[in-house]
Amino acid sequence: MRPLMENAFSHGYKVAAVDAFNDWDAARFGVLAGTASAFDFFKTGDFGGVLKEYEKLPQGFREDPILFCAPVEYDCAILQKARTQRDVLNPKTRIIEKCRDLSFWAEMAPGGGEGITMPETSLAKPKNPYGWIAKNLKSAGGTGIARLTVDDDMCNSNGIYYQRLVEGESIGAVFLSMQDGRSRLIGIARHITGESLFRQKEFLFGGMVYPAAVRGDAVDGETLKAIERFGRAVSMASGMWGWWGADFIVNRNKVYFLEINPRPTASLELVAIAHGLDIVGIQAQAMASARGETGAARKWPVELLPEPEEHFATAVIYADKDIRVIDQQRWFDMWARDIPAEGRTVKKGEPALSFYSKGPNADECMLEIREKAKIFYEGV
Repeated sequence: MRPLMENAFSHGYKVAAVDAFNDWDAARFGVLAGTASAFDFFKTGDFGGVLKEYEKLPQGFREDPILFCAPVEYDCAILQKARTQRDVLNPKTRIIEKCRDLSFWAEMAPGGGEGITMPETSLAKPKNPYGWIAKNLKSAGGTGIARLTVDDDMCNSNGIYYQRLVEGESIGAVFLSMQDGRSRLIGIARHITGESLFRQKEFLFGGMVYPAAVRGDAVDGETLKAIERFGRAVSMASGMWGWWGADFIVNRNKVYFLEINPRPTASLELVAIAHGLDIVGIQAQAMASARGETGAARKWPVELLPEPEEHFATAVIYADKDIRVIDQQRWFDMWARDIPAEGRTVKKGEPALSFYSKGPNADECMLEIREKAKIFYEGV
């Protein structure tokens, strides 16, 4: 939530948000509704309280457009109810439901033509669990993903599906779709996962580097073309509009499609920072285009972007013990974000904050973040 708040604030919008963390720095970019203790619905998956929290906002915000973020945007009942009260800048529920459907994924996987495949995926729990992982269709940030074992008693509950694990580099592609199924690949970021220095657990979101580099090399031209074709196929088949993303694993000359996320994704944050993009404004333009509103421009609100002159990175730093973060301004000035409020206890294994960097290449970016992480762990 905070990345969207900061981006909107930097482009001159007045911002209000319902956020599960209520981090110290989020309040610098807008009005936060409710308190952290009020957000049990984020833990239970019952998001009915989100709109009730919005009722607590100052009068001037109650009729403004709303953009739902992960994982709330997967709750179609909430989106439908919200649409009766205000403009919702998320795609229609039928589009979201289609883009989170395994059968649709299976249809789209060949959309990139030769070079893109989908790992074996099933709603049924495999008899032999070796090499499989369990995932949740309504989770975000890697939460709920786990390797299956022989003794695993995970049931086939609603939303759980299974996918064969494939090795390689994880990347996130950012797309923008407009009316008539037009789609454009805007950028690709490489995901950071399992970085031991940052106390990251396997599969949990750990950050990203933009532009993507795989084993030191930029994603090659054939891979880019295949991902571009994939984006056009998804957009045409689903009626998608606005920002969305898809995750892939790249292993040598093979590209494995993992999932579609019909929303502004985490990877979009660094793309927007690198190119100065107005995320919310562009989303609103895409919605107007999809509605066919009079005066809505058919031209792309984002031109084909040049390769940025610098690389950008962010990494999530996880707590190695129960901690309370102090001197929030110091970390903010070091380009840390998602900083816990003063007095809040961050439990061991929970995200403590995120560090950002920019530099001439990905290695320099990661070196800077590792140095910041060492300072952080020594300081707490």
